Amino acid sequence: MSGMRLRQLITLSAAEPELQQWLRDGLERYKQGEPLDKALAIAGPLAVEHRDNAIRVAAGIIDTDGDMATWAQARLLSHYLSKELSAHGNQPLKEALRIIGKESKYSQGLRSVRRIYDLLKETKTVDALDMLPPPTKDEEETEHD
Repeated sequence: MSGMRLRQLITLSAAEPELQQWLRDGLERYKQGEPLDKALAIAGPLAVEHRDNAIRVAAGIIDTDGDMATWAQARLLSHYLSKELSAHGNQPLKEALRIIGKESKYSQGLRSVRRIYDLLKETKTVDALDMLPPPTKDEEETEHD
């Protein structure tokens, strides 16, 4: 990040307390020796954690009733991420998708239904539908026909 960009960010952050806090925390980590991109959580483990949280939030927004199977959430989210579906008009979903896309270096492999499913499955409580195994490759292909 250039010095000019950093000055612009500091100026813009004056009106946004959340942005100001993020910048303060990141600069503190930078002073302690972390590379700037990692200190600001735009690379490294924190960026991956932000991306994973955004994916979980997006899945929750997609499943408004809470009765969708994890595999169905993953499949639908994959369609949104690949831009086959538009989140037009759904501002919270658009924001979550923007965060996921912003971490593009870390989201490349996460556009597949299987990878999203695995991430969502890690934190989801088990219900009757989730006890069923995900579809096999043949079953997936049948769904698309």
